[in-house]
Amino acid sequence: YFGSKEGLLIACIVRCRAELYDRTKAATEGATDPKEMYWRGLLTYFEFIDDHAPAYAMLAHEPMVLTATADALEATRRQQVGLIAPLLTALAPHASAATAEAYAEIIIGAGERLGLWRLRHPEVTAADAARHMMQFSWYGLASALEEDPGEGGSRAR
Repeated sequence: YFGSKEGLLIACIVRCRAELYDRTKAATEGATDPKEMYWRGLLTYFEFIDDHAPAYAMLAHEPMVLTATADALEATRRQQVGLIAPLLTALAPHASAATAEAYAEIIIGAGERLGLWRLRHPEVTAADAARHMMQFSWYGLASALEEDPGEGGSRAR
């Protein structure tokens, strides 16, 4: 059906990508304010990792995967940037598209690293991980979006 083991792996990644998108989108749509939206997105991401722990552990060690598989993983990241960046733009309409995209990339990268750390610390729950990420990033993110200088300038507080 899939042509090869790699084809099967890519099909699994594509399926997980769709599920991650649907779950994250549904979680953030139910939020009543930006902080709750961010919390719900983080919690959903870490719960998703819990629900797919063996696959996440294997795929997290990306240097070991084949090029086509790495491309499928990167497509998942691009999908999440496409979901997160517009939410950040809605939070701070004055922020440039480049800023919103850069911050979305930072959130994704930090989330992946925190997910890897949790593999070594199974006692840390999804809610604990989301709380760590929220405590570390929310105020910096909110402040950065508030004072985004845009393209090549500085903006006073």
